[in-house]
Amino acid sequence: MRLRLSLLGALYPLGIASLIYFRRPQYILPAVLWLLVLFPGVFLYVLLQQFRNLLHGRREEIQSIMSRGTTFTKYLKAFESTRGAQTGALKKTLDRLFYRKYGRSRYYFPLAMNAYLGGLFIVVALTWSRLPLGLPDGFTTIVLKIPGPAICGLAGAFIWGLFDVLRRFEAVDLSPASLHSIWMRMLVASILAPMISGAFTPSLKPLIAFAVGLFPTKEIFDFVRGQARKDLNLTTSAQPAEQPNLHKLQGVSETMVSRLIDEGIESAEQLASYDPFKLLLRTNLQWKTILDIIDQAILFDYFGEKSERLREFGIRGSIELASIQEDFTDDDAAIRAQCEQLVASIACRLEVEEIAVRNAIRNAYEDVQVELLWDLWGDTDPEDDDDVARASEPEEDDGEKTSPIDDDESY
Repeated sequence: MRLRLSLLGALYPLGIASLIYFRRPQYILPAVLWLLVLFPGVFLYVLLQQFRNLLHGRREEIQSIMSRGTTFTKYLKAFESTRGAQTGALKKTLDRLFYRKYGRSRYYFPLAMNAYLGGLFIVVALTWSRLPLGLPDGFTTIVLKIPGPAICGLAGAFIWGLFDVLRRFEAVDLSPASLHSIWMRMLVASILAPMISGAFTPSLKPLIAFAVGLFPTKEIFDFVRGQARKDLNLTTSAQPAEQPNLHKLQGVSETMVSRLIDEGIESAEQLASYDPFKLLLRTNLQWKTILDIIDQAILFDYFGEKSERLREFGIRGSIELASIQEDFTDDDAAIRAQCEQLVASIACRLEVEEIAVRNAIRNAYEDVQVELLWDLWGDTDPEDDDDVARASEPEEDDGEKTSPIDDDESY
């Protein structure tokens, strides 16, 4: 496939040069314009090939972390089955993590849809601009009847799609779902842009339609749903949903909240039980940041918004809370007495019984997720995040297939 694309890339300029040599200038401009039509498909294909090299680096980093000490056994204990540790299932576990999200076959359909709709948009835009493509007059007549706002909405969605792809490529975050959202946004924008821009003056219609294409698809749907509910006087009888609380965690920005929601994590309770390796694989968050926010989320799961008060005692997450349990059994009587005093102070500050604090400490100490985080956090050092970045850099292509991601998928 790569060889055919390389030959196509070499022969196309040669064909244009031949048209110039044989004095066929009337065909040169259409040839160049059709080259633009091929741009979306070729651009995405080449980008995805480079992206898989980056994924290989991230996979190697996850394998390196899981291979340390008893980390893999504790991971299986928390998220799968400890029987896997007896059969050397590290590679199979990594395969499941990768192929379910980044399997090569999962990219086929979104790549084809983006290549088709992106190329079709360029054909429509060029024809609508009355540039010569050599298409039948009947097709040109149909295209010229398309409203201007629809073209502007498509243009906004198309340009935003290119920007989003490049941004996610740099962040090693180019998932099949993100590619699906691009062609879906183009379809939605072409329909809604003329409708929404129709409420504005003619001079503002193109700008509003273009802006509609830039908005995330979910926000557009929410806007249309809200307007429909308002116009039809519809009310919902559903119970009010719990308010979002991810922003209650220290250091979690609005961008991080949005990214976590994209992965289906909408609350601190969901984050507390989430697989940290999946977050490392599927997001562009740094490794120690992932461990920290999950650690905080578990503590939030125990005490809710009151967990902020524990920072006064140097307790930001569940690991610090669980470590108190070891002081209860320390041989030094002074340490045990100090621990008792700490528990009493925490209970007073949280306005709960001491027995409740002791129970939370014991539960955190026995929690398999906390045990895994404790192990992972103990293995991190200041150079770990740099190691992730270096491991994610693409290696030189020597013509051999070195990435396990490129193998036939079993999942």
